[in-house]
Amino acid sequence: MVYVWLMMEMDAVDYLATVFFDIPDAPFDLHHDLARHLWDESRHSQFGYRQLPKLGVDLMTVEHSLDLYNILVQMPPHERYAMMTMEFEAGSFPTKATVMDRIRELNDFEADTLLAFDRNDEQNHVRYGHRWLPEIMTLCGEKRPVEEFVKATQARFVEFAALYGNKTPHALSPERRLTGNKIRTLVGLS
Repeated sequence: MVYVWLMMEMDAVDYLATVFFDIPDAPFDLHHDLARHLWDESRHSQFGYRQLPKLGVDLMTVEHSLDLYNILVQMPPHERYAMMTMEFEAGSFPTKATVMDRIRELNDFEADTLLAFDRNDEQNHVRYGHRWLPEIMTLCGEKRPVEEFVKATQARFVEFAALYGNKTPHALSPERRLTGNKIRTLVGLS
């Protein structure tokens, strides 16, 4: 599941790239940090793509969900960036800590190392958010204080998830796609 989780970070590349594209007038340093952020998310996904075949997973059975992308692209770039850095990434640390503790119990050095890279990168992405969100807000004409804007954006995301979520169908049939039960079988739990 760790490698599936990492692989699925490809969606972050998808919607972060739209922020990059939608703020062409941003300063070079902002675009530089967004490019680094894109690279990091791509690398996290690569961890999963590299490891899953070693564990017997046919990558052609792993679907890449477009659901989050479909929700976020309905929002303007400053809201997308706020959700990514101030909600998804900032909110991920307790879960990541629990998973990393469990991985250490399993003595999976490689997974532990990859998750450490992921966590450290995500901490840097949250720092990027604190640095660049006010600038992106200004570029998009947003005048509210950052904290107020983030809270309003979180509420708006919930509304957009209800409107635009669960609209992307599975590309593969249940027989063909990798499921949680199939993962359990691969690791000997079924």
